[in-house]
Amino acid sequence: MEKTSSNNVKAFKAGIWYTIANFFAKSIVFLTTPIFTRLMSTGEIGNFSNYTSLLAIFTAILSLQLFSSIAIARFDFRDNLDNYIATNLLFGTFFSLVVYLVLFFFKSSVIGIAGITEVEFHIMFIYLLFYPALEMLQIKSRIEYKYFKSVIITVISVVFATISSILTSVLIEDKLMGRVLGYYIPLIFFDIILYVILVSKIRRFSFEYIKYALKLSLPMIIHILSSELLSSSDKIMITNMCGEDKNGLYSIAYTSAIVISVLWTSMNTAWSPWLFEKMNNGEHQIIKRASRIYILFYCFVVFIYLLVAPEVLYIMGGEEYMQTVNLLPPIIVSFVFLFIYSLYVGVEVYYKKQKYIAISTMIAAVLNIGLNYLLIPIYGYEVAAYTTLIGYIVMFILHFIVVKMMKKDEVYDSIFNIIVAFFFILLMVGVIFIYKVPIARYVMVGIICITTLSIIIWLRKEILYLLKNKSFDKIKEKLMSLKKKKDHV
Repeated sequence: MEKTSSNNVKAFKAGIWYTIANFFAKSIVFLTTPIFTRLMSTGEIGNFSNYTSLLAIFTAILSLQLFSSIAIARFDFRDNLDNYIATNLLFGTFFSLVVYLVLFFFKSSVIGIAGITEVEFHIMFIYLLFYPALEMLQIKSRIEYKYFKSVIITVISVVFATISSILTSVLIEDKLMGRVLGYYIPLIFFDIILYVILVSKIRRFSFEYIKYALKLSLPMIIHILSSELLSSSDKIMITNMCGEDKNGLYSIAYTSAIVISVLWTSMNTAWSPWLFEKMNNGEHQIIKRASRIYILFYCFVVFIYLLVAPEVLYIMGGEEYMQTVNLLPPIIVSFVFLFIYSLYVGVEVYYKKQKYIAISTMIAAVLNIGLNYLLIPIYGYEVAAYTTLIGYIVMFILHFIVVKMMKKDEVYDSIFNIIVAFFFILLMVGVIFIYKVPIARYVMVGIICITTLSIIIWLRKEILYLLKNKSFDKIKEKLMSLKKKKDHV
């Protein structure tokens, strides 16, 4: 019992720090966007967005997603996890190097199709040779609740790379090249150091580890690739069908909304290890109760963000980008569906049903690309925001069906999840109309802030107890006492 309590405290503390560190790291891109929109033209912004989209797609393929197997491998190779990681890291590098050398002989064609320079081509593949080291170390740190190491690595590498990219963009006449070089070269440097640290721990190169990892990770390539296509194909297609300027406009709108996705990513880094541990212990009721609080917190933040998103867009891009303000609600609501379907993906991952994850995500990605192909020429680049939303809704439905078929849906309160998800569809429509009446938004934000602050003051002692003891008991007691007083009256 004491051990379980101790683990819960560690998980709680680690979860807070993972969320803060990862949110900070991912938000750096968001926070520095106003700087780059002033340094770079809309065309250069569009080209950089196109480059990062291509990099994400190549990352999904070349990494073989071997690091995605670590969270489950820790249960089967508990005593040999370092050896497991080092073996798969070496194998992944070998695979990436082979692909790099093959494409090197066809680089002219690759560069032409991708719309990048030769320098960007080499930077991309050198980065991909060592990037998995960072992912593997971060996952290992999370499952061992060694949050300090994870936080330090994340913050130092991202802050240094971001500052470097700003400086090189200012100093180099080619702003796009300056941003690429300034950001990715420091990351390559950090990844090489981490790579050496992890590989030095190898004791025996085992094909058993590779076979195990590939069985779990290969379906995840399709899933991650499809996810990247779902989130990135719109930008690539807008560039090709409408021009880089339109992609620049769309990309800033997307970036203005993506802070909500960053929050999900940050929270999920803490949620997933905790989820797997609770499922391993069969504690489904604890997961169900915690997931409701988890969802409500996220959705509360999303609701607030929906109301202030136009101001965020103005800060991010300026007056030139305000024409895309109505694209924000569908993009933001897309991330609500992403957040909720990821809960079901976690269940699929734990039960090693990665093939179903891959199939579901691929169907949604193909649908999204097809809709973009048909609708962008008719309705313009703006329709991509709605096709993205449709793709995420389909993802949610498919992953829910898979978990239902597995008869594992008792882990979550699915009716609650469905109501919350589709409530945001109605909210999206309402918010678009509210955007036309700024005073109404300001009043709503004011009321919410005052109410939230009042609740925090009312529960200040209980919140301090929560932070100190990692327990919601005092908050529950106060809420129950309030309910008893109401019933008595």
